[in-house]
Amino acid sequence: MLASLDVRAAEPSMLIRQHPDQTSMTGGANRAGLQTTMPAQVQSDVLSETGTLACEAWGFDFRERYGDLGQEFAECHHEKPLSELKPGERTKIRDLRIVCANCHRMIHRPRPWLAVAEFANLFLG
Repeated sequence: MLASLDVRAAEPSMLIRQHPDQTSMTGGANRAGLQTTMPAQVQSDVLSETGTLACEAWGFDFRERYGDLGQEFAECHHEKPLSELKPGERTKIRDLRIVCANCHRMIHRPRPWLAVAEFANLFLG
């Protein structure tokens, strides 16, 4: 879903919540303050493109299941790990995947991390 969006975040801080005294989150920068929830701009872009924030691994949509309580409840997985960004490189929206919290945690359990499609094929059939 996100892969079809060919835009870049205007600032790395749109993708990473930072402590005020931390540096900006581009390649080679301090990795403190990572957020697991999706930034508003990413949500907006995905919703306008796809109409949903369903987990790309298995299709679960919190809004569909929980109504307003589940609205905009999803996480972003970086297919290209932040640790692999070159100095000054920014995360591109096309490198992000929408996932639910459970899938996100399981994707990050093994090293190297699994791609969302690989995880879905291995564990969700």
